[in-house]
Amino acid sequence: MRRVRYEFKARNIKKRAVDIVVSVDGVKVVLQRRKKRQKYMDESKMLVMSHPMYRIYYVAHDLYDPQIFSYVARDGASNSFKCNVFKCVEKVNHYPEMDKLYEKMEIETLLPVVLVLWDGKCALMD
Repeated sequence: MRRVRYEFKARNIKKRAVDIVVSVDGVKVVLQRRKKRQKYMDESKMLVMSHPMYRIYYVAHDLYDPQIFSYVARDGASNSFKCNVFKCVEKVNHYPEMDKLYEKMEIETLLPVVLVLWDGKCALMD
């Protein structure tokens, strides 16, 4: 994750503000709408990437920077693994309430993905 961050800094690539939608179907990364300029945007233009749950391989957060997390997913077209790195506005927290919820539901595969939810915005560093 750190290598990706340093490559983006070296190339002077700006981060894009996105929202992450996590559901049972999968993870969708959508561009954030600009409130003043674009009131209505086409949904297909807003979708940055989408991964079903069975294609997500691993989820992790950076040990040194709690605002950064990533997940590795297999790409559908090329069938190769890609790492997607995100930086949150707020620190990513571990919610013990979610652990209790998933103990009841007994869904172990969704747990790592849902634990990266937060109440803020994030920036995509793909």
